[in-house]
Amino acid sequence: MRKLITSLALLLPLAAAAQTEPAKTDSRPILSDVGVEVLHLADSVRPFDRTTEVGLTLGAMSYQGDLNEELLFLPEESKFAGGIFVRHHLSPNFALRGQLFIGKISGADVNFAEPEWRQNRRYSFTSPVSEATVQLEWDIFGKKRFRKRKTVSYENGTYRQLAVVNKVGHTLAPYVFAGGGLISTSPQADFSSSDNAGNEVKDKVKLDIEKGRKVAAHPGVLFGGGLNYDLNAYWVLGLEIGLRYAFTDYLDGISAAGNPELDDWYTFGALHVSYRFGAKDKDSDGVPDAADGCPTIPGRPVNGGCPDADGDGVPDLKDRCPFEIGLAELAGCPQKDADRDGLIDREDECPTVAGLIKFKGCPDTDGDDIPDKDDACPNEKGSVELKGCPVKDRDADGIADESDACPDDVGTAAAKGCPDADGDGIQDKDDACPNSSGPNVNKGCPVIEEKDQKVLKLAVKQVRFEYSASSLIPESSQILADIADIMLKYPDYHLSIEGYTDNMGSGIANQFLSEQRANACLAYIVQKGVGTNRIKAYGLGENLPVGDNNTPEGRAQNRRVEFELSLPKK
Repeated sequence: MRKLITSLALLLPLAAAAQTEPAKTDSRPILSDVGVEVLHLADSVRPFDRTTEVGLTLGAMSYQGDLNEELLFLPEESKFAGGIFVRHHLSPNFALRGQLFIGKISGADVNFAEPEWRQNRRYSFTSPVSEATVQLEWDIFGKKRFRKRKTVSYENGTYRQLAVVNKVGHTLAPYVFAGGGLISTSPQADFSSSDNAGNEVKDKVKLDIEKGRKVAAHPGVLFGGGLNYDLNAYWVLGLEIGLRYAFTDYLDGISAAGNPELDDWYTFGALHVSYRFGAKDKDSDGVPDAADGCPTIPGRPVNGGCPDADGDGVPDLKDRCPFEIGLAELAGCPQKDADRDGLIDREDECPTVAGLIKFKGCPDTDGDDIPDKDDACPNEKGSVELKGCPVKDRDADGIADESDACPDDVGTAAAKGCPDADGDGIQDKDDACPNSSGPNVNKGCPVIEEKDQKVLKLAVKQVRFEYSASSLIPESSQILADIADIMLKYPDYHLSIEGYTDNMGSGIANQFLSEQRANACLAYIVQKGVGTNRIKAYGLGENLPVGDNNTPEGRAQNRRVEFELSLPKK
């Protein structure tokens, strides 16, 4: 038994050495003649879905007992054995296996020249063996075996994209096992050489003949180890050696006439082949082909197995703006406000020029309540009777045109006829926030209160996401709602959202994840009523770390989202 344990101890390090890290697929963006490839992380990391195998085993059994106490494997007494088994994976690391094996064991004193009494005794036996056992297997590198990440490239309409999926690789997978069951034998021992022995020996032989030639099912235990090799997602080859111990000294039909102090046992070495059952999943995205709307392209289960690069819920194949978060009713494109006048383009009669909502998005430059498209003097305040043209004071601000520094804009006397809508003493043309009062040192914009600045700083620590995903955890909602309130409180300010990651994983994956997380924050704030024209989101990946990426604490500091308010350029 010590020799078997030594063999197993040598087998496992060799298997571990063979478990080399697979070459990583180059996941850098590549320019193509139809567009630029971007990394798309499938949110359906391939589940462990092929859990059941059936297989055949062919090998040999080698007996250890009263007639063979010296060698672990005796070639001339190693007999053919075979059987069938069913393996069910409980997890990537553990499997339960039930099996039925048949074979034969045998032994003889004549196999050994020494000691001399063996040649004189010349006992021998043969016995069929049947096993019905169950064993628990520990797949040492199971997670690496069944969770092998691979970057693949695929066509998506006029775009080429990359996706990260999980593949079962060609991997040597060592395992150890232990179990138990029933071992049935029917030994036939040959004691013919004892006919000339003394009465004491004959009495022992008689006792063994009475007890040892009965067909018996013995409770037994088994343990050992092996190697599996995945040919593909369906077929597996394996090599296994193990020990069977049946708690009896009568596997060979000999006990009293042999060595009654030690029970018999045998080893079993075999090759096996097995087939995994499971639904076909050609693109390895976790959605079976039968239910996959895009069976050859990795996608997301929520989209029926089709990709959705921007995560807006519209599959890329139906998305006219596949890299912009949009609406289903707009074929995946965002609501656009090209002139940034607060009215989306499809409802704006003047979509390229900022205007007023009351004039359906068209401007009234001179403020005479006559839209420019109907105003004969669009730059001079006038009357309806004169089709928008003035008589004297073009902007009707009470200041004569010759004295009006801004004759076409309603202003105040203090501002020499120029407008100062917020009354902060700064002319609108020089005021970065013409509709909000503020000091000159802040370009006429209100100063952000200290308590609001603290909220922005606190957000770096409180905005959190699901692990390796862009989904916000519920605890992040309050701080993002507070930021949205700040944006509504200071309508003239713009918000910059910057997402960062640590350096774990590939650079391109980190870049994409940081962009998705920044966009997730943007989408939440927009839902609270803040215009998209006032927010920009950026992903900077693992750049600009604030902590040491060599420590867990430092990496935690680097996985962050930063928020910064700024004034628009005048």
